[in-house]
Amino acid sequence: MNKTTISWTDFSASPIKYRDSSGKSVWGCVKCSPGCARCYSESLAKRWDKGGPFTLPVMNTLTPYVDEKEINTLLHSKKIAGKRVFLEDMSDLFGPWVPFDMIDRVFAAMALRPDVTFQILTKRTERMAEYLNVPERSRDNFQDALGPLMNEMEFILRQTPRSPFRWPLPNLWLGTSVEDQARADERIPWLLKCPAAMRFLSCEPLLGPIDLKLRRPPKDDDYVGYHGDGPIDYVERGIDWVIVGGESGNGARPCHVEWIRSIVSQCRNAGVPVWTKQDAGPRPGLQGRIPDDLWIHEMPI
Repeated sequence: MNKTTISWTDFSASPIKYRDSSGKSVWGCVKCSPGCARCYSESLAKRWDKGGPFTLPVMNTLTPYVDEKEINTLLHSKKIAGKRVFLEDMSDLFGPWVPFDMIDRVFAAMALRPDVTFQILTKRTERMAEYLNVPERSRDNFQDALGPLMNEMEFILRQTPRSPFRWPLPNLWLGTSVEDQARADERIPWLLKCPAAMRFLSCEPLLGPIDLKLRRPPKDDDYVGYHGDGPIDYVERGIDWVIVGGESGNGARPCHVEWIRSIVSQCRNAGVPVWTKQDAGPRPGLQGRIPDDLWIHEMPI
């Protein structure tokens, strides 16, 4: 786990890691859309000799495993109390190469740290919806499914009994990356099928204009997810927060300020908080050409 420079979170952690054919621990993922073309995680993996490239042939040679040291840190660390932790920043927790029982262990750890806000960002929202909507992970059965894991972890923690189990996990924010209209149309409907206390979008790197079809959410604190069939007009209460920004790094692809302005305007009209992360440029976090009226940093709570 590390203190991170990502502006919208405090710490990052990757409890799911991979071993290559030699047994070395590495990072791994598979690029799946235009937003992945200049993946910062892949660049860091190559720079630090921690794996890559992030392709399917390479992933097929890797074996995922739960980093118990990282899990232990998530369970015990005092420095993350009251903070935000971005999970699996170097991969995708819901990639098809991660078995559901490994994801269970991550969810059990999050359930045992109600004092920490966890943020998960995936490009595989269909698989996330599959994981969260099978019967054993329903409101009534999820505690039973995770019970043995949580009891084991509580024994390790040697702490007072946990607070009553709540579902969806109130300290978990689920998000997806939508870099263009095609990816928004593909991923947002699946995100809305996921029971979640908080849903968010990362429009970064923003590669074109996007109509997010946001609506002003109703006041319903007990809302636990969208469950419906047929066409989805995106938001039943659905999207609680939007991050927007251009690509960073040498050779960053262009991001027009008007695309950002449109996202901010949509959020304002729907009453959805927005976090403007950066202009396209060589270094992350630069305001660059973004005018002050669009340089907004809002959290959903």
